[in-house]
Amino acid sequence: MVPRHARFQPWSVIRPPENARRFTGTDWELPSFNLLAQAFLLTEQWWHSTTTGIHGLAHSKATIVDFTLRQCLDTVAPTNFALCNPEVLRKIMETDGGNFVYGWHNWIEDCQALLAGAKLRSDQTHVVGKDVAITPGKVVYRNELIELIQYSPTTPTVRPESVLIVPAWIMKYYILDLLLLEDEQPSTSEEEEVTSSTVAASYSGRVSMIWSMTVVVAVFIFGDVV
Repeated sequence: MVPRHARFQPWSVIRPPENARRFTGTDWELPSFNLLAQAFLLTEQWWHSTTTGIHGLAHSKATIVDFTLRQCLDTVAPTNFALCNPEVLRKIMETDGGNFVYGWHNWIEDCQALLAGAKLRSDQTHVVGKDVAITPGKVVYRNELIELIQYSPTTPTVRPESVLIVPAWIMKYYILDLLLLEDEQPSTSEEEEVTSSTVAASYSGRVSMIWSMTVVVAVFIFGDVV
């Protein structure tokens, strides 16, 4: 029997992970939206348990399958749809739908900038340190290949261990492009020859990268068969 004065308890079945920013708003504790969020989290949990701990499946491949399914599930999360997201609905009520008008206006401006050659207006120019790369820090080491950036703490206390973050180079094949320095610019007679060599080297590097990726994918798919 249901108690006479039963009250809905949000997150009674499953809670979002502590480090997740999804479903953090108080509006997600409303009964209808909270049930929807819990249903999504349970679906994620079920798929995770289904794709992990499978006997005979390599851990590396299980990790890839789990990651791929998680990305697919993220695309259908309730937070991605206006009618299922209470935060978006609240914004609609607060602005009388003005948030959609503002977003539509931004989209039109982006399209116009793209058609004009992807050039931003003067009032849209981003300033490094003000609009982008605003995390306090400084370059503590630089050479011909890398820049080592030390970010300043944003909390009163920090752990003594340093964390080194190395951005992935995956798909960044443009690093293979050749770039001439100002003091190495060719003469007019040599310019055409050097340009052709540059394009050829860049194209060759990109083809090599694509071929390598194709081999990796083939090994992953047919590795158990060969």
